[in-house]
Amino acid sequence: MGTEWLMTDFGWWGSALECLWRASWQGAPWAALVWALTRAVPRMPSALRAGLWWLVSLKFVLSLGTLSPVPLPLLPMPVQAGVESMGQGASMAAPLPVAPSRDALPWRQVGAAVLLVAWGLGVVWQLKGHVRAWNAMRRLRLRAVPLRQPDIEKALRELSSAAGLRRVPCLLMSEEVTSPLAMGMLSPVVVLPAQGVRCLDLEALRMALAHELAHFQRRDLWLGWVPALAESVLFFHPLVRKTAREYALAREEACDAEALRLTGAAPGDYGQLLLAFGVTRTQGTAAALGASAHIHTLHRRLSMLEHVDVSAPRRRTSLRAALLLLGLAVLLPFQLVAREQPESQRARSDSAAQELATPVAVAPEVTAAMAPPAPPAAPSPETVPVPVPPKLPWTPDEALWAPERADRC
Repeated sequence: MGTEWLMTDFGWWGSALECLWRASWQGAPWAALVWALTRAVPRMPSALRAGLWWLVSLKFVLSLGTLSPVPLPLLPMPVQAGVESMGQGASMAAPLPVAPSRDALPWRQVGAAVLLVAWGLGVVWQLKGHVRAWNAMRRLRLRAVPLRQPDIEKALRELSSAAGLRRVPCLLMSEEVTSPLAMGMLSPVVVLPAQGVRCLDLEALRMALAHELAHFQRRDLWLGWVPALAESVLFFHPLVRKTAREYALAREEACDAEALRLTGAAPGDYGQLLLAFGVTRTQGTAAALGASAHIHTLHRRLSMLEHVDVSAPRRRTSLRAALLLLGLAVLLPFQLVAREQPESQRARSDSAAQELATPVAVAPEVTAAMAPPAPPAAPSPETVPVPVPPKLPWTPDEALWAPERADRC
């Protein structure tokens, strides 16, 4: 996209800016396409929407790397200005690229350095927030107490088996959380709010546990780091932030649908559970974050229950295959290049260039007439006249021997 001057003029920081620019414009069309697709198909399954937004986030991340892009010949063909003008008899020279002046180059370098420093400070600020949240989650887990209730533990084991989990997560209870929370990528843990354990019945707690177990089934705690990384590195990009928010919301809706499938509960009962807990989540790491506590988010999750898809995973093979094919198309890096000339036009251009390069035979008479005039020949020594010195009335010898004669002279 015409960013070679960054690497030429600015060195390694120009290369970093070029990577940020490439990631920004290559991921933006896919984000806009997925957004338009989800608006056009409002009843798209939540799992499919979450997968699409996750692929867009992965596109942003992979575009930061150095993968060889696939050329897309979408730009217009370059005009053969030299050949066409010479064929028409006109002397039209192609404009030469103007190199930046030496006086303006330092200012451009300073501007690039300032942008890079600002971007680095933003990334450090984002990472600082993730580290702070991770420490808060670790302290919350250390302060939580094990939940020892046989009926809830039995429900947890049954739901883990129905979800296909190989390991049953540990069950904890905490006074610091207001809604259930799943955490721990290596050692999974489900934290229930103490207020909910005391006030809710077993069926409501089963739906809450099923929702958190769906996060482990879908591996959201691992996959959630891809949108978090994209949002941390490209924090200045509005479409990246939009992608991360839409993925988090679609992920929660997908877990809601999976909870209904695991428990067999009615959507109305699950909606009452959402109203009881709200959508507020304890601030955690990027992988464990849920949707925001905005009223719009709650409305979308409740609206999803009207057309929720609780089909078995085996019936979703076609959706997964379509998602895989779309993912392969999205993740391939591309580069816009000029279209190639057709064979006939290329042959005419080559023949015209060859004719122009072939020397034309000129007749000897024309060559003699066009030759410059020869310089005049130098005269020979025999023809050059030798000047004769004038004869003096007396010679030096005579003046020496006849002084009186000299005096008379």
